[in-house]
Amino acid sequence: MVINVCILLDETGSMQIAKDTTISAFNEYITTLKKEKDKLQVSLTKFNSERTNIVFTNKAVKDVPELTKENYKPDHMTNLYDAIGKTINALNTKKQDKVLFVIITDGEENASKEFKKEAIQALIKEKEKSNWTFVYLGANQDAWLSASFIGIARGNTKTFSTSNMRGTMSSLGKQTINYSRAGGQSSSHFWSGTDDKTKVR
Repeated sequence: MVINVCILLDETGSMQIAKDTTISAFNEYITTLKKEKDKLQVSLTKFNSERTNIVFTNKAVKDVPELTKENYKPDHMTNLYDAIGKTINALNTKKQDKVLFVIITDGEENASKEFKKEAIQALIKEKEKSNWTFVYLGANQDAWLSASFIGIARGNTKTFSTSNMRGTMSSLGKQTINYSRAGGQSSSHFWSGTDDKTKVR
């Protein structure tokens, strides 16, 4: 069994203010995941309205490259639905594999052209039946409302401030390890037991 941690990372213009902390927090998260090196693979998509960049899929966690100022350049608007749909369709997973699909964004959908809300709801519902877990991290917004539009469970949703990106990603790292060591079971309560001070909705 392989657990694929699929990270959907906002690269839109509003993330520019948090560029440096996003880079460092992402890299620290990957370092945390390397504790589970024999269990985890990582997929990464960066997105904005100019491109949905599926950087890599199904990469061994030990081989995941660092995020840098050269390869993370926030700009443009938020094509969240297109990014989710394209990434789900691009993942090549076996039936027995587990998927933790983590969405990290500070903006609400405003620029998708290929996928509507209803299509994303259907895709998420379908994949949850195959033991996928969807997690939504929403910065500077009502994350629960945004996540509810596409059918992500309240217990898998967290609101945070970009000023606390590092703390939020640290919490994500701990919960991801817990998820992995529990066998990657599908969950609608991913954030249960979180003891950090980041607001959970």
